[in-house]
Amino acid sequence: MQDSSSIVERLNMALDLAKSAVDADMQKDYTQAVRKYTDTVAAIDAIKDRITTPSARANLVEKCQRYQKRIEILEKATVRTQSKNTRRPSAGRPSTPGPSFRPTPTTPTTSTPSTPKPAASPIPSSPTTAPSMPTFPPTSVAPPPIGHNSTTTGPTLNNKSPGSLFFIEETIGTATMPDRPDSANRRTLWLVSLLHQTMTTGGFLSPKLYVSNSVWMQSGAKFSAVQQKVTGLNSVLEGLTKLLAVDITNTEEAAKQLEEFYGITHGVQVLLAKHLSFVKEPKDAEKKGLFKNIGTGMSRLQVKLSAASSDDTYIALLTDTFDKARGLDKWLTHFEASAMGRQAAELLHRICDFFYGVIISFVFRDFNTLLLRYVKKSHESFFED
Repeated sequence: MQDSSSIVERLNMALDLAKSAVDADMQKDYTQAVRKYTDTVAAIDAIKDRITTPSARANLVEKCQRYQKRIEILEKATVRTQSKNTRRPSAGRPSTPGPSFRPTPTTPTTSTPSTPKPAASPIPSSPTTAPSMPTFPPTSVAPPPIGHNSTTTGPTLNNKSPGSLFFIEETIGTATMPDRPDSANRRTLWLVSLLHQTMTTGGFLSPKLYVSNSVWMQSGAKFSAVQQKVTGLNSVLEGLTKLLAVDITNTEEAAKQLEEFYGITHGVQVLLAKHLSFVKEPKDAEKKGLFKNIGTGMSRLQVKLSAASSDDTYIALLTDTFDKARGLDKWLTHFEASAMGRQAAELLHRICDFFYGVIISFVFRDFNTLLLRYVKKSHESFFED
């Protein structure tokens, strides 16, 4: 018991270090951020071997790798920025004295002024083979941090201002788009899977639209009703985690948990319908006993978050929720084929309707905002001097 308490205490300490590292990163105090990220990696390394649960240990190892990658990016960007500042002459002053170009009435001398070198083209040439990782130009500053709750491993990009992006060519690699199912319920879960892939590694949302995960990781984006979305997603994620832990062959227990989870989705829809005009309130919203209170998991999230941390939490929760929701496809296959699982199959259909009509509905609106913002900022960066 004492050993478990020690592990929990050290985990909390590592979490506090991670939060302070991300805060320093967001405030562009990169020296402090590198120090805090390094302390976080050391704190996790000290306890990861004492974690007995394989999934928890793997999660810690993955976080260590992301923090280490972040340290490397910050250190390289800092060195390049310092190197550029060392070489850059003062504003308005030439680096070396040059000839005067002022016209004079006297006869011109035979000496000719040196011709200034032509400026480099702002449009980068396409490399024969794209690098596996993006390289930051000498004028770059460090990209924005990846929140400690995020599951995304792809690069995040930034420029001199929080809303700017560097134009970087990316390779699609072997990304493919799975075939579109015929069933409406399976199409919902198919969309969930596509969105999850775009958030983690990048992927296709349509045969002609490939979405980089950098689109989702922009800093400074603003979303409507983000606090309510975070609250609702947290409740859905907790309910999904509990549901998918049930043995699917235990029909009675599975049906019981499905009914409970459906109640959670019902309550989340009621909550979001009050803040998002395109979300319709359920027809049976006034029925007694259908989660007027959405649960303790949601109340725990009623904290004062800054706009930046709320947005980071929102995208991280979306990624985790979609990752879990993909497991519903297995349940749908099982209960649709079972004569004893009609009630469970009907609940699953209603849950799919919730994902399509509520979650996917607001996610696509937010994605449209992010995509337009990403294209605009990339365009500005592409033609930037």
